[in-house]
Amino acid sequence: MVWLDNARLFAIFAVVVVHVSYGVPWHAEEGSLLWAYGLSWGILVRWCVPVFVMISGALLLGPHEKESLGTFYKKRFSRILIPILFWSLLYIVWGYFRENVQEPFTASYVLEKLASGKPYYHLWFMYMLLGLYAFTPVFRAIVAKLETKELVFFTGLSFAIATIQSFYEAWYVGESNLFLTWFLTYTPFYFAGYLVQLYKPTGSPARYGLVALAVAASVAGSAIWLASQGSQGAGVFFKNLSPSNILVSLSLVLFFRSLNKPLLGEKLTANIAKLTFGIYLLHMIPLAYLYDAKDLWSSLSPYLYTPVFSLVCLVVTAVLVAAMGRVPYLRRVF
Repeated sequence: MVWLDNARLFAIFAVVVVHVSYGVPWHAEEGSLLWAYGLSWGILVRWCVPVFVMISGALLLGPHEKESLGTFYKKRFSRILIPILFWSLLYIVWGYFRENVQEPFTASYVLEKLASGKPYYHLWFMYMLLGLYAFTPVFRAIVAKLETKELVFFTGLSFAIATIQSFYEAWYVGESNLFLTWFLTYTPFYFAGYLVQLYKPTGSPARYGLVALAVAASVAGSAIWLASQGSQGAGVFFKNLSPSNILVSLSLVLFFRSLNKPLLGEKLTANIAKLTFGIYLLHMIPLAYLYDAKDLWSSLSPYLYTPVFSLVCLVVTAVLVAAMGRVPYLRRVF
């Protein structure tokens, strides 16, 4: 589906931008224009993970041919377990030596990293997906039984609960250390993806895009001001389940849903969309080595650094994934 491919393209670029933008605020004086600029990138593209979850919901919760639980789990987990295991182990080893970890590299060290659900920063998303996939047969049964209005109410209620959890984590406790429950707060996005797939959009796509842009810009301004005042409340704006990010994410998905034209031409859009899973898994390694090559970026304005660096990283990673995908055995880890 064209809208799903468009959403994948935007979301994977946003993921790279989020990770690139982490380095900008902390290399600038707090309160400076560059500091505010760096923070704003991280807030403006915070919608990337929710959009990926909604894409999964649109694909997996719709009407499907009846299949047994065994068939479903074999199909889905064979698709995700091998990449998770491969990339988790690779990033544990690579990160250990790159970050010069002083702790001995032992089996318990590896197991602790795996059990944390974060063998490397970005891989938490894959561990969260495990929970969504595990409960998808249950979610399908819910979708089949509920009328659309009831499902909208259930999804809205789930968003409200997840938002309260997001505020609580921002103010008091931080994130849960047990990855087995991470998927619970993302289930409303999962159901929202299914509802968006049902939606028959009318009117111009621009209205949804303008809503997303207006909310994101106002939130970025508010978060930067709160951060400059040293307020702990600024942290909630960096949560995937903040009220503002929910609104931005839903608006953007509706924008993609109502946009019937492929962004980069039908063939190119489809081909790049197929690479997004691999790009997500691999991009942190090219990003690290591109960041090391500081001489390449020394003449670049710091205000262009985030978008330009992100685009270069995305292109380099896409080329690597496409090339590695041609190798028979490596193909299975993407």
